[in-house]
Formats: sequence, C-alpha cells, structure tokens
Amino acid sequence: MKIGIRADGGPSMGFGHLVRTGAIASECLRRGDAVVYLTTTPDAVSTTLPNSITVNSLNSVDDPIEVVQALDKCAIDTLFVDLFEADTAYQRKLSQSDSKIVVRHNYLNHTVCCDTLVYGDIHAPTLDYEWIGVKPNFLLGPDYVLLREQFRKVVRKESIWRQEPSRALITMGGSDVSNTTPDAMAAFRGFSGTVDVVLGPGFSNMEEIEQAAESLPAKFNLLHSPDNMAELMRRADIAVSAVGGTVFELLATRTPFIGVPQVENQMQRAEALRRIDLARIVTTDDTIVSGVEALLGDYEERRTLFDRMKGIVDGEGPERVWNYFTKYSG
Repeated sequence: MKIGIRADGGPSMGFGHLVRTGAIASECLRRGDAVVYLTTTPDAVSTTLPNSITVNSLNSVDDPIEVVQALDKCAIDTLFVDLFEADTAYQRKLSQSDSKIVVRHNYLNHTVCCDTLVYGDIHAPTLDYEWIGVKPNFLLGPDYVLLREQFRKVVRKESIWRQEPSRALITMGGSDVSNTTPDAMAAFRGFSGTVDVVLGPGFSNMEEIEQAAESLPAKFNLLHSPDNMAELMRRADIAVSAVGGTVFELLATRTPFIGVPQVENQMQRAEALRRIDLARIVTTDDTIVSGVEALLGDYEERRTLFDRMKGIVDGEGPERVWNYFTKYSG
C-alpha cells in the first residue's frame, strides 16, 4: 500500500502531531508500505521522522483541495490526517477523493466525514459523535494510542517499582509553551535523588532553566531531545509532565506523575485522568510544588497509581490502526 500522512509540526505548534503520526509511519514502513508525508513543515518532518519516508511540501495549512490533488498525483491508497484544521468541511472535501480517509480526532468538532475516526484518548469513548454520509469506523480509547516503537518495547518489559523514590523526570513536550519547567524544577528543591529534565527542540526558555539548575540544591540532568525517553520514564519513580501525548507514554511505562495542562485542548484529558485517578492534576505554579511534595511523600498513592496504570496502554495501537488500513483499503 501507499500511505499518505497529513501532519505538521515544529517549535511554534509543537511536535505531538509528528510524534503520533511517526508511530503510524514506522508501522507502515515495517510492513513494507510506502509512506508519503503531505506537510507545510517539511524541515520538521525530515528531521523528526524516518529517512525512508517521502516528503511532499504543501503551501497551505487549511486548503483540502491542495491535499486532494496530492493524493491523486501520489496515488495514495489511504490518507491518515492528524491536523487541527481538519474540520468537517475539510474532511468532506478529502472524502471526495478516491483515497480512504482516516482522521485522528482534532478536538474541535464531533461531526466527522471520513472512513475511519481514530481517537486513542482516555475520554474518547464517552464523546457523542455525528457523521455525514456512511457511518465511519470508530477506533476509540487507549487501545488506539499511537506509541513510538521504543515505548512499545518497554511495555513488554517488567515494570520497575521502588518504594523510596530516587529518580524523577520533568518533561513538557517539544516546546514549553507556558514556561513551566523552571517551576517544576523548583518543586524538587528538597529531593535527594536525581531529576532528569527533558528539553524539547522548541524550548525558548533555556536561560531560565539553566539558572534554575544552577541555583537550586537538587541534582538536575538537562537532556536535549534525548532518544531514550522510554528508558528515562521507566527508571523514573515520579514525573511532572504536560498533559499532551506524553501522558500515554507515562501510562505505558507506569510512571506516577503530576500532570500540568499547558493548553486548552489538554483540559479534557486532564479531567479524565483526574476523574479515574490515574494522575495528580494541577493547574497553578503553587500546586506543582504541593503536588510533587505530596506524591514524593506518599508511598501508598504512588503504589496505587503504579498498579492502576497496568495494561491501560499496551503499545499495540499502531498495529491495530494499520490493520484497519489494510482491511478497508481499495
């Protein structure tokens, strides 16, 4: 098959779309499919994703006609769309092409016009959807989380539990849009262990982070876009994280965490995690400190979170989605 992927990413918009679709791209390549990215951010795609993909540059973020033309030109069998701008009208125009259209839910609307809708979020099965035309296939819930291969390997390993926390992790995603990392570092002021601080490619607050590392008494490791995130999470006893796609990686590695929503579209996920007691969720700088102190000091809560996370994300999401590509192609 020839699989098209419509996604953008970069420092200003974040890298979540490329991380998620990269998991699909890797699964397709592993199965022998050709993968073509249709994107307005070709440089970010080329530096973030496997070299064996083909990159087709687009001029407009929200013009579906340009995408339809590219589908025909590239002879795409199935298009996977992960794009905020892919609203109902956008999907409807894509669906007029000969390609099968698979859409990753974009948070903004629940009326869809596609062959398959993928939404691997905790709260996805509780949402009410409407559709135009034939009812789509709905792939909803954590079974369809699109994990990177390194996390799929870690899920298969025995999880590590330590009663006394000695390692912590701070990760705000590809770009720290709310400048949360320095505040999270301050929350570990009294921690006697080591704190790994992940610095994404879109971070613009490096000076403040470096100052925090120098002035605070804790031991910090500043790590620039590390390629071993799965192992960093696996060995962490506690984490502070944005509530983007990273939380599913933390669930997969069973790392108890404090979630700090960074943008509006993370709030539904944050509330779902809070409601089913899978994480501590905080929304102000003060509660980051109190949340970290409470979770570090409460062995029972950390153990409960660790146990509840088992099996929530099993790492097989990319394979399940690929199976639908195969089932409904042509």
